[in-house]
Amino acid sequence: MIEGIISGLIVTIIVAFVTFFYRNGYLYLFVDNLISAVGLLKITDKKIGLKEFRGLQKKLVARILHDQSKIGNHLGQYGKSCKYIYSEKWQTKSSKENLKLKPRMYLTYWPVIILRKHGLANRSTNLALSGVKRLFKDWRIPLYSGSPGLSPTKIEQNWNYRHSMAGAHLVGLCMPYNSITYNVVDQMIDERNVWQDTETGGWWQTSEKKESPDLWASVYALKLLHMVYEDRKYDVFYHNKDLRCCIEKTIKYFKYEWINNKWSVPDKLLTEENLISMFIDLSLLLSVYMPELRKECIIYMKEWLTPRCDLSNRFLKKLKNRPLPINQGQAYSQMAYAFYLSKDELVDWRLIYKKAIMFPLNELYSSEMAFLLDCSYEYEKYM
Repeated sequence: MIEGIISGLIVTIIVAFVTFFYRNGYLYLFVDNLISAVGLLKITDKKIGLKEFRGLQKKLVARILHDQSKIGNHLGQYGKSCKYIYSEKWQTKSSKENLKLKPRMYLTYWPVIILRKHGLANRSTNLALSGVKRLFKDWRIPLYSGSPGLSPTKIEQNWNYRHSMAGAHLVGLCMPYNSITYNVVDQMIDERNVWQDTETGGWWQTSEKKESPDLWASVYALKLLHMVYEDRKYDVFYHNKDLRCCIEKTIKYFKYEWINNKWSVPDKLLTEENLISMFIDLSLLLSVYMPELRKECIIYMKEWLTPRCDLSNRFLKKLKNRPLPINQGQAYSQMAYAFYLSKDELVDWRLIYKKAIMFPLNELYSSEMAFLLDCSYEYEKYM
């Protein structure tokens, strides 16, 4: 009798553990890592079937959820596996921001957007949104320059404009009528605050206003202003004339930076590193405000492809030889998503996508896994 009770308890505990690991995505991670250990993770052309493909989707979701911080400064944010030093390439050189405390906004933004688009992991995305809202102090996100801690409470003298705008846009997309979006836009269009450079039309990365206006701050500014300008829910709160003026200046800035630098950052970021990511974020808005520039971006990206829609060795070598390299899995994932969004008739993004999913998933960050997940629902239609 005692042996039966003990056996029953053991079975109950095992079932509880398996259920826990399954619901939290750890079971898929265990299998994924096991396969990777014996060199079988790569999906070859012969193995791609609907069953394997659905399995890939589950693994992508599981890995994204596993990459979410559940404690600490980055509570709710995705991108836990990304080393903080990687974000150095996107920062203003002379900024005093502590990279260990810097919000993982980009790595959180795309997983939230894509998971919610497909009705997946609501509890996880709600935690992410709560984490982003938690970052705001006085309707801005501080630029933390102090030592990292569990709960930084030091009153900072500087503010991270880029992340404030990105956070306000993400929250605004998912939670209309929220006070964060309203108040951030108020500060943006108030000329007394000078978030936007009056000379170039670009937006400052931080309130330090060092060096020059920032391309990525300008990306988030345009996305946020466009949302507020076009969405009737916000019409009664803002003067459209002021919004339109800010948008027009931002467009002028993007055109100028394309003509002069092809959206590179001299001595910091190559066009090969920056253009694809910027195109992904701006694709829709380029269609609205700068259709000719959108075409030029696509033509430029095509130069990095071979005639059979593969990434050229020269392009991959450039990314590999950078101080903070982009690996092949990341490059293929980003390029596949960029051409998926481009809807270009001459480039079959599915060929790039098939190559992208042949790389180990543990080489990707949360944003790239989200790109592959979003593409998968369209790719599935062709199977």
